[in-house]
Amino acid sequence: MSGLLGGLHKSPPTWASWLRIIVGAALIVFGIVQWLRRHRHTHTQGGCDH
Repeated sequence: MSGLLGGLHKSPPTWASWLRIIVGAALIVFGIVQWLRRHRHTHTQGGCDH
C-alpha cells in the first residue's frame, strides 16, 4: 500500500495531463449543451405549471 501511495508523488505523464484537460472540457461542453436544451425546452412548452 505504501508503494502505491509513493507512486502518486511522481509527476504524471504528459498524456495523462492532456486526457484530464480533454475530459474536463468535454464535461463542460456537455453541461452547456444540456443547459441550453433545457432552456429551449421550457420555451417550447409555453406556460408550464410548476
